[in-house]
Amino acid sequence: MLSPMKNPSHKPMPPWDKSDPAGSLRRLGEWYCDRARGMFLKAGSHVEIYFLFTRDGQGTMIQIPPGMAREAFMANLQGTIKANNAYGVIQIGEVWAYIPPRPNDHTYRQVLEGEIKVSELKEGDKTEALMIRYQSSVGEQCAWVNPIQRTGAGVSLGDAIEIQGEALGRYGSLF
Repeated sequence: MLSPMKNPSHKPMPPWDKSDPAGSLRRLGEWYCDRARGMFLKAGSHVEIYFLFTRDGQGTMIQIPPGMAREAFMANLQGTIKANNAYGVIQIGEVWAYIPPRPNDHTYRQVLEGEIKVSELKEGDKTEALMIRYQSSVGEQCAWVNPIQRTGAGVSLGDAIEIQGEALGRYGSLF
């Protein structure tokens, strides 16, 4: 089980409300977004990590084992989610992202629907980002995409862009 962090420089982990698992997952997603941003700015990178939660708030952490193929890990993760009857998953990691230049951007829609992989876009059309996302077994999904800016002087993050709703492709449902 995960326990609240006691470091006074950080907000404490929000408690899980068993009567409101959807709200609890959202609050934890926001909390992990703040924590991941701070850790990224301190270290200049962030490992890919998953937090699984049951409906009553019991949590566990899973990291990709070194050398394990992504496809094998994802199949294993989905099996673990089912075997443990997980209610929600929070994922943190560095990704390639497409930030749409205007509302209703066609390329953005293609990326969301899994027709195009961001990695297939031209170099100038994608950006590195720190992504924190959550999804639940009842279909709720939200992601915070934090554009990464690397310079000779170090690394910084742009403001988080919140994306709600279903994503397909690589970041489709884990349930």
